[in-house]
Amino acid sequence: MSDAARARYAIDGKFPASVGPTPAKSSCCTDPTVEGGDKCVADAKNWQNESWLALDFVIMDPHYYRYEFVSSNEGGRESYTALAYGDLDCDGMSSTYSLYGEVVDGEVMSAPDIIKIDALE
Repeated sequence: MSDAARARYAIDGKFPASVGPTPAKSSCCTDPTVEGGDKCVADAKNWQNESWLALDFVIMDPHYYRYEFVSSNEGGRESYTALAYGDLDCDGMSSTYSLYGEVVDGEVMSAPDIIKIDALE
């Protein structure tokens, strides 16, 4: 997603608008006793938002994570954060993965690493 954000900034001079979390429900856990019940159902409609389209981001297979893209222009500093949230064991506790990027001297710079919080939740 960071490459797409960088490319969109190069084309438009700004990041896509904030979007998500997608899917909108609070967790991908529906019924863990049913096969596949611990994953979000793939639904192309979830990804037809202008921002997801600009980022060329879509999940077309059942998946464990919900995704969010947050763009900001606070104090003239343009930035984005790409996030993924998942409750892998369906215990109500989520893991979060995030990647931050910002514009420095007209160039998009991304953090060197993804930040992981409670990665195995």
